[in-house]
Amino acid sequence: MPDIAQLRRLVARMEGKPVAFSMDDNRKGKEKHSLPEGYFYLGHEEVDFAAGPFPSYALHEVISGPAAMNSATGFSLGLLKRNEKANCPFIWLEEESTEIEYGIPYPVGISASGLDPARFILVRCQKAEDVLKAADDALATSRVGGLLLSLSGACRALDFTATRRLHLAAEKAHSPVVLVLGKEALKNSNAATRWQIKAAPSESSGAKAPGLTNYDVTLLRNRAGYTGHWLMQWNIHDQIFTKPQEIRLKRPALSGTRFSSPADRPSEDGFAA
Repeated sequence: MPDIAQLRRLVARMEGKPVAFSMDDNRKGKEKHSLPEGYFYLGHEEVDFAAGPFPSYALHEVISGPAAMNSATGFSLGLLKRNEKANCPFIWLEEESTEIEYGIPYPVGISASGLDPARFILVRCQKAEDVLKAADDALATSRVGGLLLSLSGACRALDFTATRRLHLAAEKAHSPVVLVLGKEALKNSNAATRWQIKAAPSESSGAKAPGLTNYDVTLLRNRAGYTGHWLMQWNIHDQIFTKPQEIRLKRPALSGTRFSSPADRPSEDGFAA
């Protein structure tokens, strides 16, 4: 009897869609066969096997978990890296309230995602409506490597019609669009995928040095496949998402919105500075 994965691949072939690889065919995220134009893998074996491949030229929605806007942004940069077009600039659009609430983009963090900060054009708008209008203008050309839209939360202007317009514009321009929401998700959206990102604890790489970035990822919506929940790590060397090597799950993730632990006594969580 064929399993669910085999049946899914059979249906995909019948519908003329890209066929997901077997886990033995794509170790460490390095594709042994070429994907059709306009699709990508994350590199994470389980995610790619169960839910991939994902459309490149589409709108992808990323929702921040509690106090995890920086993690959601980092994950979004990873999505852009997996879809980048050579020598094309990226447009980072955000509303002013996002800067006030979450801070400004950090070039070192962008570099850690494998992207050159010099390729980013930052546009800060007064209102969310202005961000959406600027996105339409940016997608009017095919010379954009990708768009990152950062909003503090859902708003009246960001409805199903607006997301459908962004999705169609992304397809026409052959550019990925990642919409990062700092709070609640949209009730109605035309996004190809919807990801919820939370911070996951990172294991030190040795000598108390910082470890690689880990994410607690839930794929809430996937128009082309399955959904699910996974722990992911951004591998800065191979520039793919992989399984975390080792994580002590009992240790709480540290959030950038919290104060540093005092030097002379343990923090309230019991960890010394």
